[in-house]
Amino acid sequence: ENADKTVLEKLHTILKAYPGTCLGYLHLLVPGSTETVLQLPEELKLTVSEGMIREVNGLLGYPAVDTRCSEATLAPKKKNFQDRKKRKFNVA
Repeated sequence: ENADKTVLEKLHTILKAYPGTCLGYLHLLVPGSTETVLQLPEELKLTVSEGMIREVNGLLGYPAVDTRCSEATLAPKKKNFQDRKKRKFNVA
């Protein structure tokens, strides 16, 4: 149990060293029994990098990091001042 706590504390230290905007999830597995998925808190949003992956995998002793990318979405186009200048107004 102390070994597990030590590993989680070291993992926490590693993740804090890579702050960013990506959500992180921790999968806890008990082989043949259960899997629990925890979303990391907002203050542990991550920047995924080769260094972070190497450190986490090294700590755990196997390729534990899995990254997923989602499609980027564009913000709605805003009308700009130039568009308004092109309009003609009739004054009677």
